[in-house]
Amino acid sequence: MSTSADIVIPYITLRRNEEAESFLMLCARMEDDRQMRLAYMDEEREDRDLHGVLWSRVSQSLGADRLPTGDPRWKLVHPSRQRPPRPRSRPGPPGP
Repeated sequence: MSTSADIVIPYITLRRNEEAESFLMLCARMEDDRQMRLAYMDEEREDRDLHGVLWSRVSQSLGADRLPTGDPRWKLVHPSRQRPPRPRSRPGPPGP
């Protein structure tokens, strides 16, 4: 959390100048199971969680210390700061 005078601002709070990706970047995509799925046109691995749920993209306003900067938008949560970090790789099956 960062502080401004006596106000504590939770890390997950969205800040001014942080904007959502345009809806124009979304499309419907047919998956291998023949189901239609909402997707980003230039989707990356980080756009979905481990269950395949698509998360919204929002820019980040970070300072030199890599912490969020700017006035808080108290009623809004930044999606990337809300979700836990994704594991780099899944553990393999146990050995013999």
